[in-house]
Amino acid sequence: MNKNDALVCRILELCGQKHLSLSMLKRLSGVSDQTFAAILNGRHQSFKFTSLLKICKALDVSIAEFFDSDLFSGEVLREQADKRKGNADWKRKKQ
Repeated sequence: MNKNDALVCRILELCGQKHLSLSMLKRLSGVSDQTFAAILNGRHQSFKFTSLLKICKALDVSIAEFFDSDLFSGEVLREQADKRKGNADWKRKKQ
């Protein structure tokens, strides 16, 4: 799982805990439709910290609470990085 996937999973997880639909979260956060869709669809490789702050405020969680999840543990992110490295090595060998 990469960092962007972890962000999306965490947003979905917190929406479930808070009983918020994504459309309600978008409305409460004030994040633009385009940015919100890009974040959730993984098309946004990086987005402004202010967008994450707005989403956290709408979810009524602090930034610390948002990142307090195993999704962001070094091990999970490292495993994904290792998989990507392995795929890259495999592709190089194939060529």
